[in-house]
Amino acid sequence: MQEAINRILNKYLIEKHKEFAQNKLAHFLRSDVSAMVQEMVDSEYPDRFKVSASPGQGQWAEIPWIGVFDKDITESPTQGYFVMYIFTADMSAVYLSLNQGWLFFKETFGAEAKQKISIAAEAYRKVLGQEESFDYDSITLGTDRELGVAYELGHIYGKKYEKGMVPGDETLKRDLLGMIALYERLKGVIGTEFPEERIKKIIFEHESASQASNDANMTDVKRSEDES
Repeated sequence: MQEAINRILNKYLIEKHKEFAQNKLAHFLRSDVSAMVQEMVDSEYPDRFKVSASPGQGQWAEIPWIGVFDKDITESPTQGYFVMYIFTADMSAVYLSLNQGWLFFKETFGAEAKQKISIAAEAYRKVLGQEESFDYDSITLGTDRELGVAYELGHIYGKKYEKGMVPGDETLKRDLLGMIALYERLKGVIGTEFPEERIKKIIFEHESASQASNDANMTDVKRSEDES
């Protein structure tokens, strides 16, 4: 797996200048790499997850990805939540990310979609608590295109692998299975279905709690000012 990731990081920008159709690297990512990840996942969770990868559809993607989808929740990155390897646009790094489906937010919340997906990510981090193995720092994919920005905002937890510093296969497998365990914990909180009203409720509760906390802080500040 280390070799496969390094191959993508080293060759993707070169291959992007070539024809997409029948490209060997595109096929490698879509087929061989998917199979490698599927084998790692199935070693711990047989027949529960679908793995797919995309170098683009009909043309090169700016940000290729490899997704791990719990089949009870979703089988694509358009909705729900999932684990994903997301490569940066300049191929300087790849992130292992617990992330969210952008299309659902776009269709449900319209102009407020970016705000809402960010709030949802914050809400999920609060529910899951701090993780020792993964950080919740924001990710930077190096793009201003809608989907890339959405992946940045939808990121919940993750780990960054810099080009030239990708760890060995055992570490990659341990990290992936650890992220899937976190994915399953989130599933226990949210459930297997992803109806519109459920996510709206999660966002509303988090916004209400944040507003209540802000109001309490303002009251404390006002009281301190009055006492002084």
